[in-house]
Amino acid sequence: MSALVKYKNPTEYSFYDWINWIKIFGTDLSSKDKFLVFARTVCRYNAKRWKDTEFLEDMILREIPKFDSEELQQLLIIYQYLIDFFKTVPLTKDWRIEDGKKCKQGYYLECNIVNGKFYEEEKIIPKK
Repeated sequence: MSALVKYKNPTEYSFYDWINWIKIFGTDLSSKDKFLVFARTVCRYNAKRWKDTEFLEDMILREIPKFDSEELQQLLIIYQYLIDFFKTVPLTKDWRIEDGKKCKQGYYLECNIVNGKFYEEEKIIPKK
């Protein structure tokens, strides 16, 4: 049985998890995974201070003063793309294909793709 874990400062925890990994193993592929986890954590918890690339740059350089400047700039560009990407919604609410019709009251629209074609079907909302 595993223990229940509660992170008091998940964004900061994720940052130091990534940075400490770099200190030990360098900037290899596995550190990139931890970087992606960090970026996702920033967005998941809407850590506004951490979304600022200048703040992140300062934090990285505080922990690793000799961080390669070219690699750091590339990392910050990728980071900004990730922050912007995580702001997007998975699907728009108005995915309706058929001529803009609205569902009847008491129904919902089930959207599906079969063999690369979009299908929509109105279904009755089940009553409890």
